[in-house]
Amino acid sequence: MGIDVRWETETGGELEVIWDEQDLLSSLVDSGAGDAGATCLRFLDAWGDTVFNQNQLPVLAVELADLETHLEDPDEAAHVSKVLGLVQRANGEQHTYVRFSGD
Repeated sequence: MGIDVRWETETGGELEVIWDEQDLLSSLVDSGAGDAGATCLRFLDAWGDTVFNQNQLPVLAVELADLETHLEDPDEAAHVSKVLGLVQRANGEQHTYVRFSGD
């Protein structure tokens, strides 16, 4: 199982979800893709939850955009692009969060 991404309200209501059925984010986390100098991506946990608030989403979006440009695998790049889109839609929407849920 991969790392699913969920945009949610402060009460846990689901606004949008992206499933990671091919373990694409998990493999990126395992390879250390977000480790070098990343502020937000380095905290993704393949086995737990990581939640980003409205103050963190702009930084997360920049990091995802940068990661996307460096990916050679088209499936990984497409998946990161979808996640980036969700983060961009969530950015600025008060009382909402983006949760990355690992196994």
